[in-house]
Amino acid sequence: MPHKRKRHFLDLFKQILSFAPIAGLFGHRQVGKSTFLKDHLENYVTLDSEEDALKIKKSPAQFIKSIKKFPVAINECQSEPRLFPALKNHLLTNKRPGQFILSGSVRFTSHKSTRESLAGRMTQIEILPFSAAEIESRPLPKTIPQILGLKKFDQNLIELVNQGAVFGQMQKAWAKYLERGGLPGILFIREEKLRISALQSLLHLMLDRDLRMVISTRLSLEAMVKFLSLIAQNTFQDYNFTEMARKTGLTPKTQKNLLFGMESIFLLRRINHMTGSAFSYLLEDQLEEKFLSEGQLDGQAAALSAFYRNIRSQFTYRLGESAHFSSYQTRSGAKIPLVVATGEKMLGFRVLKEGLMSLSEKRAADSFLRNYPEGRIIFLSLEKTKIEILDTRIIVCHPAHLI
Repeated sequence: MPHKRKRHFLDLFKQILSFAPIAGLFGHRQVGKSTFLKDHLENYVTLDSEEDALKIKKSPAQFIKSIKKFPVAINECQSEPRLFPALKNHLLTNKRPGQFILSGSVRFTSHKSTRESLAGRMTQIEILPFSAAEIESRPLPKTIPQILGLKKFDQNLIELVNQGAVFGQMQKAWAKYLERGGLPGILFIREEKLRISALQSLLHLMLDRDLRMVISTRLSLEAMVKFLSLIAQNTFQDYNFTEMARKTGLTPKTQKNLLFGMESIFLLRRINHMTGSAFSYLLEDQLEEKFLSEGQLDGQAAALSAFYRNIRSQFTYRLGESAHFSSYQTRSGAKIPLVVATGEKMLGFRVLKEGLMSLSEKRAADSFLRNYPEGRIIFLSLEKTKIEILDTRIIVCHPAHLI
């Protein structure tokens, strides 16, 4: 099947099974959780199956006692909240690693009926949509963690990035990713109309079923889609409750409820400012953003959001490689919309509007570098095929050099 790929989180998954009693695989619908579990585990049940659901719902504790062979995968686990206390009781006397894999499309601790978090017993992996490298069956990149490890930008940087034939391959993969996104159940559909139809059906399922499992709302599907579209059109722009209320008629309280729910079903990602309380939101998948923004999102924001979605797995899928994503903005308007930090080391990213750096872009970089002595800036240019090292703290390159 065309969507079958060796997943970048496979090694991390095996590591977690070696020490944790429960491994959690959670993420957006259609990111490939079920496919992965069916391919790698003999014992698989899902609460999407009526037969399996009845068996588990009748008595979660009895279901656990009936298991003869471990590990066992339980998909869409959030559908039965009583399962979690039963698992907790089981683990009081059965603590060996690698017993259960829980999977779902909702952060189960966000579910209205769930009271047991399994804290200390479960180690989770958040499954992301495919990156361009994963689509191309290339190994999990480590470009950004390695660049963060450099003391300065010099010729050593050139050895870490995609060049030659690899760059050419990833440049084509980048263009394809911008068009189709990374949801494996959708991106391999060749006909654009069929892809969009599949995406619409998926969004309707998530908003009309999954979201209502997490929050109480009487809003129509149309109202929720409009709300989400406005967010997509303002990627990397500060979220404004007053402006959103003017455009949608939704009170700030209702907006907060929706935002919580949409984060809980892995539909939105929040990006906080490095200072202050401002924040923005991104859609989880590139095709979702492209479709919902209805052509109203500028090319710089679309390219930067695609870049973010491609580099986050370089940290998410490695033990100990935690990173914090945020944005930098001053009152005077200097802005570096995406910053990744590990400890005090920081990389700021901004997409150049033109081929050459403008005065405002240079001022934004100078402001960031002046305030953060350990920081460096990477300007992304869709026109560049070679890396330009402007000084020890600033470079210009194509996104395909780094993904």
